[in-house]
Amino acid sequence: MKTQGIYQIATHDTVLYIGQSVNAEARLKQHKRLLERNLHFNDRLQKFYNEHKEDVVVWNVVEQVIFRELLTNREIYYIKS
Repeated sequence: MKTQGIYQIATHDTVLYIGQSVNAEARLKQHKRLLERNLHFNDRLQKFYNEHKEDVVVWNVVEQVIFRELLTNREIYYIKS
């Protein structure tokens, strides 16, 4: 099932990455594959993952967003908070 919304990649106590997608679960899987293959476009996240991959334990959707046009506003909200 597709969940349109905001997702995060995090440790137990630190959010490392916030993103948005019309299929958040698939997007999270794509991030994980790229990180595992050392091919992620976000250099800081890739470096952290390479050094601390055992600490990256949270890969989840933080908010389902029903209206696509609200995705960017909700992503910005989570990035700022």
